[in-house]
Amino acid sequence: MSDSNHALTHDFPEFYNRIRSLHIEDSGFRQQNERYHALDRQINALEARGVPINDQTFVDMKMERATLKDALYQRLLQR
Repeated sequence: MSDSNHALTHDFPEFYNRIRSLHIEDSGFRQQNERYHALDRQINALEARGVPINDQTFVDMKMERATLKDALYQRLLQR
């Protein structure tokens, strides 16, 4: 089980204000951010239940979360 906090504001504290601004002003960012956090909650719940880490659906969910996080991070870097 993972106790990691994957919230964007936790992983990228230097972008805290930008994350908040984009969440309010950019519907595309907001939708991706909400999907990322929903997926993160699902993954955390599965980890808490002890889902085998080699379960393909679980692996796919983690890959999607990583892909979303990368896309959101790239968006944060844009000015």
